[in-house]
Amino acid sequence: MTEGQLLRDEGKALAAERRAEDLKIAQELAKLLATRYATVTSDDVQRQLAKRSIKLGNAAGSIFKPSADWDWTGEWAQSTRPSAHARYIKIWKRSEPRDMWT
Repeated sequence: MTEGQLLRDEGKALAAERRAEDLKIAQELAKLLATRYATVTSDDVQRQLAKRSIKLGNAAGSIFKPSADWDWTGEWAQSTRPSAHARYIKIWKRSEPRDMWT
């Protein structure tokens, strides 16, 4: 792992720790959105958080942290949030149940 990757991961962990309660809400909202719409982006979650006056800040990078819950679809969408400066964000879906023997 490069020094840049280590610094990125440290920053994400620190932001997630500082906003742990809001991050948990965001992750639950992401799951709800995925059951309704099949796929979800961080923009989708951020829109729902804004309705609740929750600002996730840099902890948003941990909404879809690598876990058994999420798979990246391999697709990208351009962010519509002005603060994201039109960058591309990943589109996620809930993971299929995995057989523990494979």
